[in-house]
Amino acid sequence: MKRIVSIALALIMMLACASTVFATEYVKSPTGSQSTLTLVSDTARIKLTPYADRDTLSAEKKALIEKAYSAIPGIPASKGVAAELFDLSLIGEKDAGQTIQVTLKGDSIKKFAAFMHFNGTAWEEVAATASGDELTAALSDFSPYLILVSAGSSSSDKPTSPQTNDTSVYFLTAAAVLAFGAVAFLAVSKKKSFEK
Repeated sequence: MKRIVSIALALIMMLACASTVFATEYVKSPTGSQSTLTLVSDTARIKLTPYADRDTLSAEKKALIEKAYSAIPGIPASKGVAAELFDLSLIGEKDAGQTIQVTLKGDSIKKFAAFMHFNGTAWEEVAATASGDELTAALSDFSPYLILVSAGSSSSDKPTSPQTNDTSVYFLTAAAVLAFGAVAFLAVSKKKSFEK
């Protein structure tokens, strides 16, 4: 009985290790340190924190940017593909109703489609102008922002998912063969022990 339990547990562990890993297809910067986005203007008053560095934010801001990340699939595909998710924080105070001109620079802006702001519950588009690799917008709220890029028509324009080397088919086949072999071996050995 101990052998059967041991073999069953070993098979379960092998199958768990052979599970397929799916990569995120829509957000480029949160999947790693690929972001090239920098703040060009007013760096003394504004702090830019990429999603990948969200652990450096306060607990409240971290929770908000993670909520913003999970709301990305709700953005209509016609607006573009998410490329840069980040938090903009104002250092100090601003007058009520005051807007602050912000200029951002990064490779993803070259294919700019839309600039989005997360208001705490949903994404909303913010007026912005892009020229080359720079984007300028007048902001009155500071929290998570997202740059959408045009998806493009060729595969080279589309963001790529990280390679996951899907070998689960081979592992599952090997596990099935081993399981069948183990069961057959146990059945034959049990039968021989009863015949003696």
